[in-house]
Amino acid sequence: MEKEIFDGINVERIKNGATALIWNDELAAVAREHSKNLAKENEQYTGIGYSCDYLLIHHEGTSFGFYNSERLNNRGIYYFSKSGENIALIPEARYKVSFSANDSIKNEVENCGSVVSKLDASFKKSIEEARTDEEKLVILQTEIKKRIDYFKQTKLINIIDVSWFSTDSLVSGTVNGWMNSEGHRRNILDNDFTESGLGIANINGYMIATQVFIKRAGCGFENGACCEKIGYYPYCFDSLVCKQNICVNK
Repeated sequence: MEKEIFDGINVERIKNGATALIWNDELAAVAREHSKNLAKENEQYTGIGYSCDYLLIHHEGTSFGFYNSERLNNRGIYYFSKSGENIALIPEARYKVSFSANDSIKNEVENCGSVVSKLDASFKKSIEEARTDEEKLVILQTEIKKRIDYFKQTKLINIIDVSWFSTDSLVSGTVNGWMNSEGHRRNILDNDFTESGLGIANINGYMIATQVFIKRAGCGFENGACCEKIGYYPYCFDSLVCKQNICVNK
């Protein structure tokens, strides 16, 4: 399914005049690890058969790098001059629920989407307004605790039928969802990006897909060759220096 979504993304790039991305297993491993971390986190406030799930996806990481570029570096990937990341959260099934007359849980189920949308909007606004990474981390940790507390108040519901979506449906849902979102679409159609990898994780009836994009650098990255240009000394990317024609930390 990862490769099918990736191929679908390339179809959209070619359709819009961009070159096809090259699949990169190392990028896919980093993307998959972030998806798995998000799935593990979401396990705390989701569950099949409950009145509401309080799902949360975010680019900020808490285990092996706050930003996607840090996650790449922390897994030994330095050969890029630009990177980007898309994340999708896709339901894997449709549930049919039975309510008794005047059942109070019905309101909780029907209002679930609205409650989670408000939480998402508030969280996104807070993250955007945060001035430092430390502030963002505190906001993220607070949001996770809030959703855990919300989920503890949910009730069990009577599911009478489950219809699992097909692979084709999940693939098209992911591609179309990204293409219909301005920021995700921008990453997909960015012709600077040359390579990509995509990783999926599953949790309690949901699929989390992360796609990482990079522009491969021919020189200037850590442990790579120094860049050369007529009239200039050999040079490297920010924070690196050229020593014996190799880019290393200062």
